[in-house]
Amino acid sequence: MAKRRKRKLIGMLLAILALSIILTYNPVSVRVMTVAVAVWHKIDPAIFYRLIRTESSFRSFA
Repeated sequence: MAKRRKRKLIGMLLAILALSIILTYNPVSVRVMTVAVAVWHKIDPAIFYRLIRTESSFRSFA
């Protein structure tokens, strides 16, 4: 009984880990998190995205 419970717990933890990785690196989730951060800091999301794009264009010079 204890082995089955332990196996079930490990399976649940692996499922939660896999789900969190998928949600973190999903492009849609990243967009939603970016908009949420912009709204949280009271920044217009369009300006926020423009700032990110501008900073990303200078990455090649680093």
